[in-house]
Amino acid sequence: MEVTWEPSADRLLQQRDRFTQRAIRQEFEEAIEHGPSPTLRSIEFDTDRKGFLTAVADERYSVVWYLENDAAVVRAVVPTTRFSPETSNLKARVQDIVQLESHGAVNVK
Repeated sequence: MEVTWEPSADRLLQQRDRFTQRAIRQEFEEAIEHGPSPTLRSIEFDTDRKGFLTAVADERYSVVWYLENDAAVVRAVVPTTRFSPETSNLKARVQDIVQLESHGAVNVK
């Protein structure tokens, strides 16, 4: 599966040190492109729009991405804060964290 990093995701990624940037990008792309199923390691937080979270870099960060036309479109990279499928209001929590991390520049609604 192809991976596209939106400019907003690149900006958030660039806030990390080079080693962390490389680890996040590489681990996510390998999981999506070469994994058995791109959603296997991911938590679906937006079932209507096929939005997913994938933990990377020793689960210190989560990549926020959407499945669009058989491609993974990355919208944001945020610190992982104990996301789980059972989290109540997971979609709202993800939206709040992305807004906070991006200072309102990225919208995942």
